[in-house]
Amino acid sequence: MRAALRSLPFAAPALALACVAVTVAVAASAAADDDEALVDSSGAVRSTNVVRSVPLLDDSACVEVARRNFPPERGPDGATGFSVRTVAVAFVGPDTDEEPRWPPFVESRCAPFAFTLDPDFRPDSTGALAIRWSAKGPRSHLLRLVVLTPDGVTVDTTGSSPPLRLLDTLDPAVPGWPTWIRSGKQLREGGASGTVSLSMPASAPWWSTGRIAVVALFHDVVEAALVVRQAVYRIEHDPMGPLLVRDASVDECRAGPFRR
Repeated sequence: MRAALRSLPFAAPALALACVAVTVAVAASAAADDDEALVDSSGAVRSTNVVRSVPLLDDSACVEVARRNFPPERGPDGATGFSVRTVAVAFVGPDTDEEPRWPPFVESRCAPFAFTLDPDFRPDSTGALAIRWSAKGPRSHLLRLVVLTPDGVTVDTTGSSPPLRLLDTLDPAVPGWPTWIRSGKQLREGGASGTVSLSMPASAPWWSTGRIAVVALFHDVVEAALVVRQAVYRIEHDPMGPLLVRDASVDECRAGPFRR
C-alpha cells in the first residue's frame, strides 16, 4: 500500500505537457494513458492499473479513472460481479501561439544528466528482482528517484525518503510512490547509485498487463526547472514465467521549465 505523504513542489501535469483538461478521447490529444479499472458489482472502481502511459501523468490518469462509474457487468445468470475495464485517458494541452522549444530545448537540457538502469529481467524463484541504477548531474540539482508499480508488486523501501506523488495536488487521498533522494554533491562527485529491490505477486494479480516505471527527477531548486529521465518496463509472461521488457515508446528524457 502506498502512503500519501508528499507531492511534487511543482505542477507535474503542466510540467510534462501543459495539461489543462482530461477527456476519454485519445484522438488528437497531447498525451494519453491506457488504464485498467477493477470494477465491483455496483459499477464503482475499486482499483486502477496503468497499462501504457507517460509516467508523470499516471497519478492524474488514475484519479480520473477512479472517479468514474461503469454499468455493472452481468453474467449468464443475470447476476452482477467484478470486472476489469480498459479506459483510455487523454490529456489535452491548451491552445498557444508560442513556438515549440523542443526537441532542441529538451536535448540541451538533458545533456548534462546521465541515468542508467541495470534490471534483473526475470525474478528469482522467490519472485524477487533488483533494478540497479546510477545517476550523474550538476551539483545544483537534487535527485528524486521514484518507482511506480502495479498492485501486488512490492518495493523494499529501506533507506527511502517520504513517498512522492506525481500530481499537482495536496489531496491526502492521493497515494505516494517509493522515493529515494540524492544530493547535488553526490551527483557531481562520482555520481549517485543504488539498488531497488522488488517482489512480484505471489499469485495471479487482477490486472492483465502490468508495468514498472523508474523515474529520475533532477530538480533545480533555484530556477524551479526539472529534467526527467525515465524508463518503463512491461511485465510480460512466457513459458518460463514473468519477464520485464523495456518499453521503447517512452521518451527517455523530458525537460522544463515547468509552471507552478
